Amino acid sequence: MKKIELSENFTYGKLIVYALPSILNMLVSISFQMVDGYFVSNLLGVSAFAAVNLVMPLCVVMFALGLMFGTGSSAVAARYLGSGEEQKAREIFSCAVVFMIVVGLILGGILVLLMPTIGRMVGASVHSLDDCVIYGRWVAAFLFAFIITYGFQSLWVTAGKAWLGTVIAVINGAMNAVLDWVFMVPLKMGVTGAALAASLAALTGMIITLVYFARPNSSSLRLAIPKLRSFREMGTVCFNDASEMVDSVSGNLTQMVINGQLMRFYGETGVAAMSVFGYIVSIFLSISYGFSTAIITIAGYKVGEKKKQEIHELLRRSTGLQILTGVVMGVLCWLLANPIATLYVGYDEATLGLAVKVLKISSVACLLYGFDTFCGAFFTGLGDGLGSIIIAFTLSLAAPVGFVLLLPAVWGAEAIWYLYPVFTLATAILCAGMLKWRYPAWMRHLERNGAS
Repeated sequence: MKKIELSENFTYGKLIVYALPSILNMLVSISFQMVDGYFVSNLLGVSAFAAVNLVMPLCVVMFALGLMFGTGSSAVAARYLGSGEEQKAREIFSCAVVFMIVVGLILGGILVLLMPTIGRMVGASVHSLDDCVIYGRWVAAFLFAFIITYGFQSLWVTAGKAWLGTVIAVINGAMNAVLDWVFMVPLKMGVTGAALAASLAALTGMIITLVYFARPNSSSLRLAIPKLRSFREMGTVCFNDASEMVDSVSGNLTQMVINGQLMRFYGETGVAAMSVFGYIVSIFLSISYGFSTAIITIAGYKVGEKKKQEIHELLRRSTGLQILTGVVMGVLCWLLANPIATLYVGYDEATLGLAVKVLKISSVACLLYGFDTFCGAFFTGLGDGLGSIIIAFTLSLAAPVGFVLLLPAVWGAEAIWYLYPVFTLATAILCAGMLKWRYPAWMRHLERNGAS
């Protein structure tokens, strides 16, 4: 297959082919949560399953630092590559890697010490607290490896080696699944086994990745000694991709609030039922985020080239693909609700019935979720950090938190199951407005700077 260059005009087919490695990379990256959830639920029961899902949002908040450094530096590096400044691109890339490792080591140590307190804060009961702390501590100890793994989801694309990144991600996912079985079935290590399997898989992926980029290679990026100017640009890198960071952090903080409401009204059964839909929506979001990661790189490059018409076409085609994907995912979620729920909680009749109900109601959210996430990423690629932050903040914090508190208060506990459809619709309305008014204003700014 001929390699697709960023300088090309992206048709529908080229968009799909170019984004496919990023999508697969994201799918494999979230697979450890789904595999861990499957083994924990079916081997240890609803209480342990709820424990893992109570602490997981906090873990993913920390992983999001990788998205911030990785996707932010990808957009900046892509612009440098588009303008022919390859050395600057490599320096930004290397500086981002240093930041990811150092931040991961520091925050990981802090979280290991504070995990018992955190377990109580996220709502763990006396039955689930120990499992919550054990899982959280193991993941925190290897936080630096998870951050690198998440960060390179976009950096592999910018380096022009997306498929190599996908191969490494597949190896990590397979390793996690095998170790899950070994640690939890023959060795009977319980929640410890699930956390250790995910952590060792992430560590292996990190080592392979850094060794590749530390050696001479055929990619457009390579590890180099960062110069002072690169460290000064990290503020720009972080702000430019603040939307992805805000999206992931606020989304998972929101999940903690949602879990708190579920524990209040339905206990661990409610958390377990909603977690089943969480795994399904994570598949859909992996597709959306993987696609959006590629879009950030493409849009950043087109900004560097000042190709206004190609940016317009990129927006039109990407929007259509995201909406089509949402329709397909929504229909599948509805039709397969029963077998999906059975896979995770089929051993418990009460939790199974509730999980099927949640899947069918929440499937409607898939119709617009991808469009919402794409819009934030698109503004990131254009260099409009503020615009992308507004969308991300609304989608992952303001709208869901507001509605998770409002719906049960006004319409009773049952209304909480309609949360996802309501807040994705509210965000889609905002995105439509942003594309109608803010995007044209930015394009006029680009024209004044010599866009073609």
